[in-house]
Amino acid sequence: MELKELEKYLLNLQSSNSVFKTIKGLSTTYNVYVCGGYLRNLIMGISDNKDLDIFVDCSREELVCFVENLSSYGNIKFGQYGSPRLYISNSDIAYIDIVPFYNFIVA
Repeated sequence: MELKELEKYLLNLQSSNSVFKTIKGLSTTYNVYVCGGYLRNLIMGISDNKDLDIFVDCSREELVCFVENLSSYGNIKFGQYGSPRLYISNSDIAYIDIVPFYNFIVA
């Protein structure tokens, strides 16, 4: 997938999916980065995208507010590394892992 196609796809996704609109809106308050296999698969033209990883630059208190804003889109549980995971209702994406920078440790 070319960069222009990827950009068009992501713009379409955020305009057609409420949870992505909310994440985009929250990104005006927090630095939010989409990363991981979702983007890799899009670039490679693979349509099997079951999860999305987003990194958020925020404090612990801000993370609570961020997650509360997203909780209306599905159920929040905690993933294997302790970060919130949003299981989205009525979406092609099964869940979104929300990883705060303060929780991301590179060994």
